[in-house]
Amino acid sequence: MRKMLILSGVFFASIGMVLFASFGFYLTNFAPTSIGDLQLNGIAYYLAATGGCIALGLAYAQGRVLQSLGEPGEAAVSGAGLAFLLLGIMRLWAYLADNAELKTIHFLLPFETVLFLGLGLWFLQVGYGFFGRLSEAFRSLRAAPLWVQAWVWLFLAPINLASVVFFVETRHLFPAAAAIGFGFVLVSNLALVTHERGISKLTSLPHLIPWVPLQAFSGWLLLFQPASLKAHEFLYEYTLAYFIVIGISNLFDAYDTFRWFRGERTVLGGFGDLELGGTP
Repeated sequence: MRKMLILSGVFFASIGMVLFASFGFYLTNFAPTSIGDLQLNGIAYYLAATGGCIALGLAYAQGRVLQSLGEPGEAAVSGAGLAFLLLGIMRLWAYLADNAELKTIHFLLPFETVLFLGLGLWFLQVGYGFFGRLSEAFRSLRAAPLWVQAWVWLFLAPINLASVVFFVETRHLFPAAAAIGFGFVLVSNLALVTHERGISKLTSLPHLIPWVPLQAFSGWLLLFQPASLKAHEFLYEYTLAYFIVIGISNLFDAYDTFRWFRGERTVLGGFGDLELGGTP
C-alpha cells in the first residue's frame, strides 16, 4: 500500500504540475494555440490549471495518508504546498497581465490568488511546520555578514521585484522572463532554507539556473536589440542595471556553489552553525 500511495502521489503531482504550468506558458506566449484539431485559448489554459490544482490536491491527500500510517509523507504535502504557492503567483500574474481572453473570469483572479497562496502556506505548515522553519531561516539570514544582508535587500531584491513592475507596464518579454526567473528562485530557495532551517551555500545553486541564461539574454538585448528596450520608458536602463546586478550575483553564487560541492555545508544560525548531516 505504501508503494502504491507513493507512486500515485507522484503521478498526481506530476500531472498537476504539467497542467498548471501550461497556464504559465500561455501567459508568456510560449504555449501552442492548438493541439491537433482542438483550438485553445486563455480559458482553456485556465481550466487546465484548475484541473492541475485538483491533481495537486490529490497528491497532498496521498501525503497525508502516508503520514497517518507513520510513513514520511512530508515531501508530498510540502511539494503540494509549494505548487499551490506557484499557482497563486500565476493567478496574480494572469490578473496583472489583463489578458483579453480572460476578461470573463478576470474578477475571480484576485480571490483565487489569495485562496491558492493561503492553501499553499497551510499545506506547508501542516507538512512540516513551515512558519517555525521560516523563522529559523530569517534568523540564519541575520547571522550572515552585514554586507551580504545589504546586498540582498538593497540590490538583489529590488532589481528582481522591479521585473514585475516593468512587465505590468511594458508587456515586454524580458521583464516577463526575469519575473519568472525570480519566482523560480523564490520557491526553490524557500524549499531549501525551510528544509535546512537556515541558509547554506547550497541556496546559491538555484540562482544560477535562471539567472545565468537571463544575464545572457539581457546582454544580447542590450547589444543587438536596444531599440526594443528603448521603445519603453526606462526599460533600457532597467535591463542594464539587471545585467550588472545579476552578473555580480552569478559570480558570488558560482563561487559559493563550488565551495558547497567542496564540502562547505555549514548552515548559518538556526542550530548554531550545525554541519548538515551532523549531530545537534
